[in-house]
Amino acid sequence: MSEDKSDGPEDVSAALSECEQEVDHLKRENHLLRESSRSFGALAERLNASLATERRQGAERRLAPRGTGDRRHATAVADPDG
Repeated sequence: MSEDKSDGPEDVSAALSECEQEVDHLKRENHLLRESSRSFGALAERLNASLATERRQGAERRLAPRGTGDRRHATAVADPDG
């Protein structure tokens, strides 16, 4: 059996070093993704709270007439009389 020279100590050391660098890179990326997910979760919670507040206030808003009248545009509504 002949020994493959590509598996020499230098090659193994270089491969190990490359793997360690990749692990470090992935750890940093994982940390950033976790931070981003926490920020996104906090944003979603704030949005949900704002929407809940808007829904609770919705009944009072609907009691007042619209300031501009009908919200539909005249071009969007077909006149049945022609």
